[in-house]
Amino acid sequence: MSHSSLSAQLASLHSKHGAGSRQHGDSVGRGIHHSAKLGHSVITNNVKHKPSVLHPDSRSAAIADVPITTLRENAIASLQFLSQHSSQLFDMSGENLPWQTLFGPKSIKYERGVNSTETNAKFDGFVKDALYLLSTALGDAASSISGFSGSYIQLGANIPSSVLHALEYLIQKYYVHVHNAENMLVSFLPHHESFLFDRILQLVNLAQIPHWSFLRPFGTAKGLNGVPRTVLAKWAASTKDNGGGVILVKQISE
Repeated sequence: MSHSSLSAQLASLHSKHGAGSRQHGDSVGRGIHHSAKLGHSVITNNVKHKPSVLHPDSRSAAIADVPITTLRENAIASLQFLSQHSSQLFDMSGENLPWQTLFGPKSIKYERGVNSTETNAKFDGFVKDALYLLSTALGDAASSISGFSGSYIQLGANIPSSVLHALEYLIQKYYVHVHNAENMLVSFLPHHESFLFDRILQLVNLAQIPHWSFLRPFGTAKGLNGVPRTVLAKWAASTKDNGGGVILVKQISE
């Protein structure tokens, strides 16, 4: 399916079926926490929905209702697997690495709302490093993520499943898809044609990041297996809003 046809579908939502369709159309690409009724994102402890990259959808994640302590234990085991099979950069005890801060014993008590702006900014730096390293570990194996199955996401099964388990903790504990959305998009952009990137687009509120809003149609079109290279190439080469290439260079260099 082409980008133009997806855009046409999104536009049609605003024009064909009145206010109800316009309301739904405005929700497209606004992420898991968007409330069509309120017109903005609402982050609550929703018992019916949970953000996830391990489960096929938010309802399945909520039904599974895995405790955050278990998610952390699984993430640590996954980092150990990555340290042994991918790179020592995933060693929990490594200096100047983000893992102890994000996954260590004290991490379970971290609450963004009670920390200073300076503390949160430093924390966000660790998150950015973690997302980049996890994306790097995924490498070419991202293309093997074609969907969800119990055997595939088995703990310690392979590098992709280990990346997913580590990412799951970052999402459910720190809401990185909300507070670090652009870093998440940039980090996993190399895997733009994977099922994982498709899931990330469904979690992130793309409407709040204007220069990424062109991806909104892909945030709801399931089964596309990510975003075609031609769509990203056109965006990167554009001059509108400083151009996608300029944006990428800025984000990577910061």
